[in-house]
Amino acid sequence: MLRIYNVALDVVPVAIGLADVIAGKDRDQARQLRRSMMSVVNNLAAGAGNDGGTRRQRYKDALGSTMETIGNLMASQAAG
Repeated sequence: MLRIYNVALDVVPVAIGLADVIAGKDRDQARQLRRSMMSVVNNLAAGAGNDGGTRRQRYKDALGSTMETIGNLMASQAAG
């Protein structure tokens, strides 16, 4: 398992806490934040359970979900 997996797990409660705050203004945005954060962890775990091209693709998916999570947080901040 990649070391980043444990980092992602540490970020989950922070992201969920922020999603709870965001939900007060935008439930859809909060739901998407929760889903993208969980997708990071799930794709990292899936990558560890595969090999070759499939592993690489799951890790790329995890990176995409990470960027989506960051974008979600930045958009939420910009929206107030």
